[in-house]
Amino acid sequence: MRIEILGTPFNGLGTFPDIENPAEGLRHANFMSLLEASGHIVTDLGDLSGFQCRDIRDDETGINDFDLWINLSLELSKIVGVMLDRQAFPLLLGGDCRMLIGILTAFAQRETEVGLVFLDGHADFHSPETSPSGDPADMELAILTGGGPDRITRIAD
Repeated sequence: MRIEILGTPFNGLGTFPDIENPAEGLRHANFMSLLEASGHIVTDLGDLSGFQCRDIRDDETGINDFDLWINLSLELSKIVGVMLDRQAFPLLLGGDCRMLIGILTAFAQRETEVGLVFLDGHADFHSPETSPSGDPADMELAILTGGGPDRITRIAD
């Protein structure tokens, strides 16, 4: 199997060097070599960068860093889409729950079925109105199922 790996060291309001980077840890632990030893062709695309939250609530939606979330989702969708177009298995390591929107958008734009196994420490099904923090990581599952502002729920058209 062709596997393309992208590190997504993004953690809400985390700032460098406080952002944990699981991809980097797995690189140091020779995770890619383990995949290759299992017969996979592995390409490490490095880490996504250039996105930093500022904790600014959007006046219209009440969502923190809403425009950043839209831009991040579009960028991730583009990158994952290229992986899918190359018929690679996209493996994204690390990051914040809000990443799911961009990742699953790439599949939706290609009308490709995808499954999600989701393990998290808190419920991520808030709406913008019920989220105590306004953090997109509180509401990504609600957004994925169509609950929320059209600009994000219909990002894949």
